[in-house]
Amino acid sequence: MLYAISRKESHLKAHNTWSSVIATTFTIGFGGSLGAEAPIVLTGSSIGSTVGRFFRLNYRSITLLIGCGAAGAIAGIFKAPIAGIVFTLEILMLDLTISSIVPLLISSVTAATSDLVPYG
Repeated sequence: MLYAISRKESHLKAHNTWSSVIATTFTIGFGGSLGAEAPIVLTGSSIGSTVGRFFRLNYRSITLLIGCGAAGAIAGIFKAPIAGIVFTLEILMLDLTISSIVPLLISSVTAATSDLVPYG
């Protein structure tokens, strides 16, 4: 993700949306020692990048959508919206402005309060 943000104008490959989920499902299902956090963050970020490219948004907007996908993924897994925002700001190094915090907050809170992922 960091390479795509810095070198490829925030364009993640569209196949990352499904390939990471399928590969992770088989690996964990067959007993492989693998964390599920990285693939779900890649999936959320890839969805954000794909949506941004579909609507032909600029680099800054696509990068923000990648961040929203990553924040939503972390918040949805751990039910911790602030952790999703901090993770995104720390790892993806987005700018700390109101125009970036508000979409990240909405994405994180929405993912953390949804009942799609049951409490672990």
